[in-house]
Amino acid sequence: MNPPILSKIGRVLFLLFSAWLPVMCAALPAWSAVDLAQFEEMPNAVLLEKNIVGGGPPPWEVLERAAAAGFKTVIDLRRPEEGTEAEKSMVEKLGMRYYSVMVTPRTLSRYQADDVAEILRKPDNLPAILHCESGNRSGAVWALYLNLHEDVDADKALEQGVLKGLRGRTLKEITREIMENEAK
Repeated sequence: MNPPILSKIGRVLFLLFSAWLPVMCAALPAWSAVDLAQFEEMPNAVLLEKNIVGGGPPPWEVLERAAAAGFKTVIDLRRPEEGTEAEKSMVEKLGMRYYSVMVTPRTLSRYQADDVAEILRKPDNLPAILHCESGNRSGAVWALYLNLHEDVDADKALEQGVLKGLRGRTLKEITREIMENEAK
């Protein structure tokens, strides 16, 4: 090919890209800037990352707003006796995915963090809500996720877990112990 043809191809590609750029930007998901005010009725709601909200159980009105805003997934860390079946039904009625990753202080391990990481790795599952009954367990799982899957230093991951809801002394100790054992 001679340079004038390349120049014409370049101009055509530039024009096509310029014409499609506004269309592509308009199609960006609504969650690119989560408004935490949409989650005010959710106990202890926090922004874990730009497209992941954590805390306690989201009530129906929060789930409705989340679905309308483009949220795709709810990850519930509660035990069945804490109301998981009712929530699963609500989430699925709204067209979102529901995952149960049961966590208790006795059962907390790297495996729950692995399960959450596997869910969050799939772009089709984002944006997402990660919750338990109060935000305590979601903070613990978030700390483990950061440490074990995002290579965040254990102290910083635990600090982030506390900032994001991890409160109980026992659960903090268990979370730290898991991080230390996994580092060996």
